[in-house]
Amino acid sequence: MDVAMTSSTSLMSFRLEEIAKNLTTGRGKGFFYIFEPLLISKQVFDSLPKDQQAAVMDVGLEMEKFGFEQSKADDVAVAKVYEKAGVKTFDLDQAQATSGGSCPRHGVEGLR
Repeated sequence: MDVAMTSSTSLMSFRLEEIAKNLTTGRGKGFFYIFEPLLISKQVFDSLPKDQQAAVMDVGLEMEKFGFEQSKADDVAVAKVYEKAGVKTFDLDQAQATSGGSCPRHGVEGLR
């Protein structure tokens, strides 16, 4: 494998430190995270009483904050895991993180 781009959590789960020579992290930049959404159909949501709709929205906001904070923690943890395995680790600088952040707006074609 020459290159892999995924979340820091997945980089640890896939145990790629066993074969990697280098790792570039988004540590401290909030560059890339995967949000696991709370899904409910609009029809079901609209049928809920207003207090239950508010509760669903509140939980969704809490989940987003929790997911983002855990993602940042995993950005730090992945570097430690890879360094322990002898992999050279590098952090994106702000210019790289900023330019890379535009890729999702352009879809897969923007990554080519």
